[in-house]
Amino acid sequence: MKILTVLLLVAHGSKNEKFNEMVLRVAMQLKRKAGKVYVGFLLGTPSVREAAEKAFAESDEVIVVPFFIAEGSHVVKDLKKEIEEVAKGSGKKVVFAKALGDHPLVVEALYQRFVEALRSSITS
Repeated sequence: MKILTVLLLVAHGSKNEKFNEMVLRVAMQLKRKAGKVYVGFLLGTPSVREAAEKAFAESDEVIVVPFFIAEGSHVVKDLKKEIEEVAKGSGKKVVFAKALGDHPLVVEALYQRFVEALRSSITS
């Protein structure tokens, strides 16, 4: 059965496996909210291209969600180029979500990390 819309979560990737594992944990949480989620890494496996190929093969529309703080060259150039090459000629729809940026929930999460560190500082 073909899925209509899927989420493609794209992250930078790292040689540090803990980073990649964190991204996969986030993807599992997103799956509970959004349904089918694919993960691709600019540096690592699965690559953005591999994940995009699977996502396009199994859906009519792919929503690309960059797991990046800002819309730097990786998001604006590298990521879009990879996805657009896979999508080209497929007749499938691709939509690019914004990077996290200054979204209010990012600000709140950063503040919460500050509070946690402050509390840790006081108790140590």
